[in-house]
Amino acid sequence: MQDYQQKCIMFSEISVMIIINVIMVTARDENEYRLTKYLLSNYDKSVRPARHTAEPVNVTFGLALTQIIDVDERNQILTTNCWLNQIWMDYGLLWNHTEFGGIKVVRIPADKVWRPDIILYNNADSQYNNAILSTNVIISSDGNLTWLSSAIFRSSCKINVAWFPFDEQNCSMKFASWSYDGFRVNVIIQTKEGDLSNYVENGEWDLITMLVERNEVYYSCCQEPYPDVTFHIVLRRRPLFYVFNLILPCMLITGIALLSFYMPSDSGEKVTLGITTLLSMTVFLMVIGESMPPTSDTVPLIVPESSILDFHAPNELSLFAVPVSIEIKIAAPFLAIRGVRDAMQTFPKRQQWSYVNTHLDTFIVTYYQPPQVQRTARILLIYPMDIVPYFSSA
Repeated sequence: MQDYQQKCIMFSEISVMIIINVIMVTARDENEYRLTKYLLSNYDKSVRPARHTAEPVNVTFGLALTQIIDVDERNQILTTNCWLNQIWMDYGLLWNHTEFGGIKVVRIPADKVWRPDIILYNNADSQYNNAILSTNVIISSDGNLTWLSSAIFRSSCKINVAWFPFDEQNCSMKFASWSYDGFRVNVIIQTKEGDLSNYVENGEWDLITMLVERNEVYYSCCQEPYPDVTFHIVLRRRPLFYVFNLILPCMLITGIALLSFYMPSDSGEKVTLGITTLLSMTVFLMVIGESMPPTSDTVPLIVPESSILDFHAPNELSLFAVPVSIEIKIAAPFLAIRGVRDAMQTFPKRQQWSYVNTHLDTFIVTYYQPPQVQRTARILLIYPMDIVPYFSSA
């Protein structure tokens, strides 16, 4: 009997607690409903929410970089995943929290309130309006609004391939109001450095730093300043992939091309080896050309110390010297018998062209081999600190 009474008491207590919670939730829902209606009843989202007409609306702008999605060198576009944080004061959205059940914070869809028209100026995406995720605005009872949104931006970035594949890129993202000047919407930076607390590393690029800079631009048409917040993203390419798949094969092919000049001039295998080397180097040049931007400003370098040794310099042996040597080797027999009537005169002619081919090979090896060894030594000695860390992390 006592057990039955205890169970009844416990059931009654649980029922009372559930009823109280339902009543509290219902009351809070009613208060939040009344508050939302109160805030939006006479609110016009097209009006700038300043206390006085002469005062600007101060907008604190921050950006958190979460991922480098892609660096398109050919089209010179940087694709990033970012979180935006915008904070401003709206004097039309104030309330006394004691009159609405103690509610101090309410969330309203962003399209129902005034928002600063801050956009990415160096945008490279035709679908920019769909890039920013539409989220709620967090409104406090003191009139402070916080708008947290996520976006995937495609921004234009000047790609400098001079040091490829050991290059660094400095890409900027410029945010500013499109229609308001600084006297009406004043953009303020949130921090001097970008937020990287949730950054996910990229497999091809290392993020060196992200600095924030505020600028004021004066245009010739207007006397008012136009402030902007610019984020400078410094990236460094991870060269390990290109070292093993591009540079080392090029060095190997170039070394084989050098060995072809040590072969006897009358050897038939010399022509076969030269043609194979030429075709291999041509394929590598096509691979490089497909990944690089079609610009004439700079040519990719393999050694940054010398501006005259471009990336094609290790290939000039295959693209110039090898074809010349092959052509002389093939044309020598025909030139030897041209204008000659008997075989006794042909042999000296053959010897003369063989002599020319041998001295040409000697000249090419003497001219090219020391610079090639120097370039190879520089690559192996200058960049070990860029390559070794990827061995330890692999």
